[in-house]
Order: sequence, then structure tokens, then C-alpha cells
Amino acid sequence: VRYETGVWEGRWRDPMLDKNGLALLEDGSAGNQKSTAHSLENVEEVEGIATRIVLALDQALYEHRSKLGHLFKAVNRGVPGVLEPPEFLEGLLRLRIVDQGELTEENIIEVMSLIDPDFDGRVILDTLNRAIANSRSARKLITQASGLLSSEEARPDSRHATYGKAAGQGQDLRRD
Repeated sequence: VRYETGVWEGRWRDPMLDKNGLALLEDGSAGNQKSTAHSLENVEEVEGIATRIVLALDQALYEHRSKLGHLFKAVNRGVPGVLEPPEFLEGLLRLRIVDQGELTEENIIEVMSLIDPDFDGRVILDTLNRAIANSRSARKLITQASGLLSSEEARPDSRHATYGKAAGQGQDLRRD
């Protein structure tokens, strides 16, 4: 994958995405707009919002028994499966994942830069779907691991199982 003269993987990179994924304009036209939401100041906050969005989208997929393309169909005005940050934010608002004024487009760009390592200014639903699937797999592994830990705590240690009653002879060979 190469990045040459503004083209990356055959696509034009959004020129607004510079300096840590934040939209910066030199003429200051975007800086004059007052944002109702706060800027995401630290990495933990961005990670928390990204996690919340991914988990909430997974829950919405389950509740609606649908696909991401269907959930965002009403706000997808361009290429199917590819959303601009304002469209994605509008879709999150429609699904009631975020509240009005909670996030800005700049916040969405920060969050999506974390979710999608190849983020180019557009939210690609296939990539988001992979992130949701990875999250689901991680949660499943954590649940299985915690289940194994709790079941091992409930039963005697398996390493010492041979020191129990010896092959039906009624003798307890454990040393106390």
C-alpha cells in the first residue's frame, strides 16, 4: 500500500484529515463555528466512545436483526456502504446511540481513526462490521475464560485428581 501525491489505494485522501485525524482549516472557516460538544481531550476518552459505539451498534444489529447497511440506509446519500462523517453521526443519532450535541463531526473523525486504521475520511461499513465482529469475538473469549476460571474455582484442582480415592479402593492417598 503506497501513498503518493495525495492518492492512497486509488482514492483521494480527504485533505481535511491532517494532524492526528482532526479537521483543520487554515482559513479558519471551520474554527469560527462553535461546537456544542466538547473536544475529546485524551486517548482514553476516544477509546471509551469508540467502544461504546461499537458495542451499541452490535446491540442494534441484534435488536433489529439487520445489517449495518440496512441500519444506515436512510442516511446513506452517496455510495452504498460508504458514509461521510456527518451521515454516520446522523445515523448514530437516529439509532439513539449518541445524543444530540454529544459528538461533533471532528469527534467522529477521531473515533473512526481509532476504529479503522485505514480511515480516509469516510466510514466504510464493511470495516466497521469487521470491528464489530472482532469485538464480539473478544467478548466471547472473555466470557469463556471467565467461565473456565469460575468452574475451576468450584472444583478441586485437576492436577491433584489422581491423589483422590485410589481407583475405587476406598483409600484416600492425599497427604494433609
